[in-house]
Amino acid sequence: METAGEWPEVSVAAGLPSGDCAALFRALTVEEADVKRRELLFELAMALGGLPALRLLRHLSADEEVRLAQAVQGPGRVDAQSVTAIEKLIAQCWRLDEAYGPSKVFRLANAQRDLVARLLHEKSLTPALRDRLVTAYWSLSHLGGWLRYDVLDYAGAVQWYGQGLEAAHELGDPTRLSHMHGCLAILECDRGRPTQALDHAFAAQAWAQESPSRLQRAVSSQTLARALVDAGRGDHGLRALDRAYDLASASRTEIDPPHLYWCTPARMLWNRGHCLAATKRPDDAIKAGEQVLTQLHESAGRARGLVLLEQTKAFVQKREIIAAAQKLSDVADITTRHTSVRLVDSIRTTRQQLQPWATNTYVRDLDEKLRELGIAG
Repeated sequence: METAGEWPEVSVAAGLPSGDCAALFRALTVEEADVKRRELLFELAMALGGLPALRLLRHLSADEEVRLAQAVQGPGRVDAQSVTAIEKLIAQCWRLDEAYGPSKVFRLANAQRDLVARLLHEKSLTPALRDRLVTAYWSLSHLGGWLRYDVLDYAGAVQWYGQGLEAAHELGDPTRLSHMHGCLAILECDRGRPTQALDHAFAAQAWAQESPSRLQRAVSSQTLARALVDAGRGDHGLRALDRAYDLASASRTEIDPPHLYWCTPARMLWNRGHCLAATKRPDDAIKAGEQVLTQLHESAGRARGLVLLEQTKAFVQKREIIAAAQKLSDVADITTRHTSVRLVDSIRTTRQQLQPWATNTYVRDLDEKLRELGIAG
């Protein structure tokens, strides 16, 4: 990541198709009677990704919109309220991804990070504002890496996560350093590279010990558990998960950063389900999954789908083929509402475990559904 004074100056509105400009103008003409506010929202939306950004901007106050517009317009106008507005937009992007998946968020995340990079190019920032903007850059690198990971663009995810690591180093922030190493560890688990995954997981653990956030320590223990299990060290992994669950059960404090909004005991149980299925304890994995599903909101489509996939694997281990096919069918339904490529790929991989029972009526029905949805491998 570029150091002070070396940030690239970029045009955040560059590359938007002319049709998007027209669509944005039409939408604002319908929604906004006030001409000045319409012009302000047009400029902001253009800087933040076009028409999709309008939904995000509705979460800002009128004053935050004005301050953010001033920051977009030119040098020397960045203040605390404009940075707060950016932070709120990032939080909304995470909520959009949780509900709908990466296709709804890619353009927004890219445009916001370009904007933050341009603001960091300013020479008039106070140290406090600069730190907040570097933190925002870290957050958007984290988000962008996650979105790329979710569409199986591993090289792109590594690049964005790596830029997040550089931002965390500039901040000297052990919490965010730990989290980035944890993200890279999970990515390497999914790539089937357990040694590299353990490398990052141990680094995440080391940085977490320097962090004041108990939730970050929970996440690093969870990550280590996944890496240990995937490396064939199941008992060690389950013990790490117990630590993660205990840490996540503590009350959230203001020390815990916003990016850990998802860190709850239920999410720790979800990972326990994965580890139990991976260590051939299917009954316990199914039970853990049921506990998680009762606590996950219906809008958390990808999370629910991944829990159901772990249950599917457990049912296959028990040779309960009807239940496995039904669970996988439920996951397929989620893909009609959520754009996670990782979820679709996991359905195909898990379906292969049912191949010995390909002539089973329920599996044939599942295959027909997957073909209709365009998921069949």
